[in-house]
Amino acid sequence: MAKSKEKIIKSDICPVAAVTVDTDRALGRAGNRSRRYLKVSLQAVVAEERKQRPPLHIALVIDRSGSMGGPKMALAQQAVNAVLANLQSTDYFAVIAFDDRIEVVTALSPATGPNVRAACQAVQAIDARGSTAIADGYLSGVQQLLRAADLGDDALRRVVLVTDGQANIGPRSPAELSAIVGPARGQSISTSCLGIGDDFNEELLAAMAVAGGGQFYFVSDPSLLPRILLAELGEALSVVARGIAVDLCPSPGVRLEVLSNYPAQWTGTQLHLEVGDLVSDQELDLLIAALLPAGQHGETPSVEVTVSDREGPLELPVFTAHWRLTDSASNDTQPRDLHVLEPVAVALAGAATLAAVRANREGDFLHARATLDELLVTLGHLAPGSSAVEAVRQKIVQLREELSQQTTERSRKEHHMMGSSLLRDKDEQGLSRRSRPR
Repeated sequence: MAKSKEKIIKSDICPVAAVTVDTDRALGRAGNRSRRYLKVSLQAVVAEERKQRPPLHIALVIDRSGSMGGPKMALAQQAVNAVLANLQSTDYFAVIAFDDRIEVVTALSPATGPNVRAACQAVQAIDARGSTAIADGYLSGVQQLLRAADLGDDALRRVVLVTDGQANIGPRSPAELSAIVGPARGQSISTSCLGIGDDFNEELLAAMAVAGGGQFYFVSDPSLLPRILLAELGEALSVVARGIAVDLCPSPGVRLEVLSNYPAQWTGTQLHLEVGDLVSDQELDLLIAALLPAGQHGETPSVEVTVSDREGPLELPVFTAHWRLTDSASNDTQPRDLHVLEPVAVALAGAATLAAVRANREGDFLHARATLDELLVTLGHLAPGSSAVEAVRQKIVQLREELSQQTTERSRKEHHMMGSSLLRDKDEQGLSRRSRPR
């Protein structure tokens, strides 16, 4: 197999402990274009216990529109207060409440005891009213964090948006709101989104989270909100690598397609993939399809992979995946690396699930079924004999039957959450995958 050597970094400076670059097959077919897959695996360092963490600057942006009344608002208040209680005095926080108007409940303040107690009292006074201006509420949270720009570059900066509705004031499409979130990420502000109940637009919130380098959560049961918001806080507090990016530089004629759902840009010579922050002990697989050129026998197309963070290139080697173009018989009988193809199957299933959910919502049940039928054919040829891929196929067979007819909004959201998590190598709750139990 074409596999890079794993590099273990002992330096305290490098936040990535290991990188591997694997491909599913070592050979391509001469005279024809071959599709091959790359898996770029990152392993974050384990944070030292007792090591002082960077300060956290967090803006909690809470939907107070009419549908948030009653138990939802009470749980949101409980969750916000629980987050505030877990901050350190070196952290800063702001609380924003929005409907069609914006209220800065607590302007950016250090998380001292008196400030936290005052904020908790102010949060309890928030009531539900009005419509849903997500863009204005979100930008107000960003503006609060930018007020602390002179406090140094060491702080982790997060906006956490909690909403149960759809944007109906101001920008409201996924593209419009993602375009608003992107510049905040460029200023080292990450964005996570929590959708409560059945009424919010999951495509919008998921797109905002991807553009913002954060997480997306579907809070199916509002009573779970405090636990999930505290889990998001835990992710923020365990960050060990910031602004991670992976660059893939293909040799002439090789075309790349990102399967994982991370912001990507083709610069003309390389594919720049923005991974964002990594948390302590996180394992992350990035999946890329490579279309090899129809070259001559013996040619060796390749892809070079480098890793950087917000400060620049990391103390890691350049990793190279390469293939050799050969005759059809050798190509057809070569072994396949299931350690690459099995996560590829999961990513393909994630993308097809999102497309089928979208078609189902639009009432195009035939298209939803056709999308999943096409995936089943692909999976059937991808890794024959793999029990893991067969398990994915069986899940898609069940999903096809459900999405080929009218289903509930909650079911759509659950499947959307599952698809989104698969494309970002997260668990079912949207949290990062760790190499050891938490």
